[in-house]
Amino acid sequence: MNSWAITIGGLFLLAGGWTLAGSFLVQEELARVPRMTCDQLAGNGPPADRLVTLTDVRPCSRGFVAARVDHSLDLYVPAYPAGLGQEPEPPDLAFLLQVWDNDERHRLMEQPGPVDVTCEVHRPARVVKICRGPGQIEEWARDGLQKKYPGIRIANVWVLTVGHGGTPTAELARSGLRYGIGELLIGGAVLGWGALRARRPGRQTAPLGSGPLDPANGRTSG
Repeated sequence: MNSWAITIGGLFLLAGGWTLAGSFLVQEELARVPRMTCDQLAGNGPPADRLVTLTDVRPCSRGFVAARVDHSLDLYVPAYPAGLGQEPEPPDLAFLLQVWDNDERHRLMEQPGPVDVTCEVHRPARVVKICRGPGQIEEWARDGLQKKYPGIRIANVWVLTVGHGGTPTAELARSGLRYGIGELLIGGAVLGWGALRARRPGRQTAPLGSGPLDPANGRTSG
């Protein structure tokens, strides 16, 4: 088998195994995160590590504010418990999604119904010039939210930060599973192709004679 096929196929297999292992670890972490409703969070507060999975979050309908900061997404949209049925008025909003992951943005904003959100929870929100961590809201975001949601009390909301650091999410686990399986398939295909190439018989070439040319039949003699 060609050495390059072994190298490339082996690397893809190693990468696929590593990616799948990471996906399983994310699933295990996610299973340990407490699940609760927005009302339970408001009543009991978050656990010590501030990680929770909220089961009834619905983004508000008046829109979001967002920017690309250092090539990463920074999006804010108020939210409310889906069980309320009707969206609260801005002064009564108690939750604010702070989204730092593009895949999670699509999932949150394109789902018609309530969604599960694994997030890091902070309260009260801190308004800053430059955000350096979860729960901090930059001034441009505060100003934009106050225009879309007049009367919103930024200082009193629970900030639900999605996509920070190694926060385990269902989308992260699914993505790792897809990529891991794909890498394993590619690695197996490369090794299989290399094995087929190794078993293919080579072309046989008859050696030419080395004697003088016989003019009668055009062949070399000797």
